[in-house]
Amino acid sequence: MENIKGDRKDYSNKLQYHRVEKSTRQAISRVARYGYQKHACYDSWKEQENPLVYADALERHLSEVLDGNFFDSESGLSHLDAVVWNAQALTHLVYKKLGHEQDNIEQDNEAIALNWKKMLYYDAYPNQKD
Repeated sequence: MENIKGDRKDYSNKLQYHRVEKSTRQAISRVARYGYQKHACYDSWKEQENPLVYADALERHLSEVLDGNFFDSESGLSHLDAVVWNAQALTHLVYKKLGHEQDNIEQDNEAIALNWKKMLYYDAYPNQKD
């Protein structure tokens, strides 16, 4: 893509949000709307201390899909929509808990991996000591 001066701009290191499929954005929005209606608070999920809550929910919804149950009997939404929503919630909360911005996640892989393992252990076993 050329700028006003006719130079080519390098977008290779920039996130390209338009590449996320519209159906994926809609799936996330449908589940978010249902959550807001159910809990009367759109951002309540961001207050969750244990991101593994969303890993568990993601796995439950994915299991339903793999068992042949496409729609959630409680919400009426597709279990696939819930998988996508839980994946984004898990991603956001894990990066937040690890203290890393999603845009810079590639910069410190070893530290992130170590913190992730600690987080998994201590969230699964909160009464354990170092």
